[in-house]
Amino acid sequence: MSKELPFKFEDVFKRIDEITFIQPKKNDIVSNQLISIPKLNGRMLDIQLPFIKMIHGGFPQKGNPHYDGVLPRANGLSIPLVYKEDIYNFFVELQKKIENEMDVLIPEEYKGKVEFQDIIREYENQKKGETNYSFRARLALKINDLKNEDYKVETSIWKKNGNEVSEIEVNTVEDVEKIIRYGSEIQLIIRLNKMYISTKNEGTKKDPKFKMGVTFKIMAAQVKDITNNSNVDYKHKYAFNDNDEEGTNVASCPVINTDNLDEIDENDCVDS
Repeated sequence: MSKELPFKFEDVFKRIDEITFIQPKKNDIVSNQLISIPKLNGRMLDIQLPFIKMIHGGFPQKGNPHYDGVLPRANGLSIPLVYKEDIYNFFVELQKKIENEMDVLIPEEYKGKVEFQDIIREYENQKKGETNYSFRARLALKINDLKNEDYKVETSIWKKNGNEVSEIEVNTVEDVEKIIRYGSEIQLIIRLNKMYISTKNEGTKKDPKFKMGVTFKIMAAQVKDITNNSNVDYKHKYAFNDNDEEGTNVASCPVINTDNLDEIDENDCVDS
């Protein structure tokens, strides 16, 4: 992460017109993409977002053929947005700014052939009869050997309990999945990581089409400690009210293993 503190979300929203985008170019990092780095005040654009409730979205379900392997899962985290609220509106304005500059941002050989990928994604939740909105973000990874899954998550994860915070050690995508999950309340520092134009033709030879978009990387995340709320911890605490019965010896009560019980309907937690 940058040595400087991240930009506050409110400040970036006010200064959205000052964000600088330059034309994506060939590079030594991603061979099948032209890329450029957006900046604000000459700095990498790291943004501290407000807290977000994970009411849908999350990591792709295991077994999804489109997210098979470490990298697709690490790149596929969907962060919920509330329609017309501040973060939603920010992404709408950010996309408008980019689209207004497309004539300058697209190289000559790609003009008229590029389709910009919407920052905000929509998902029709048939079960609830509503439209869900989200944006896609990726974990920061240090990859030694992707084939053998030799990598480490570099996104820092913190637990927030009141005014106290403590770092949670994470190494794998699975470690993060256990923390950023349905129902959790998270605050992210995201980096507007890059603008890209894919050089892979998604159309035909006569009518070529190339994808263009921006990506967001999660540099840090903090999760509110949900054990500090008014809910009873039924899994680890004997919660039966025995005031009207003879005393119960809690130590002699068996512990029920609930690890394998389904806590939620997974269909409510995944964007398409």
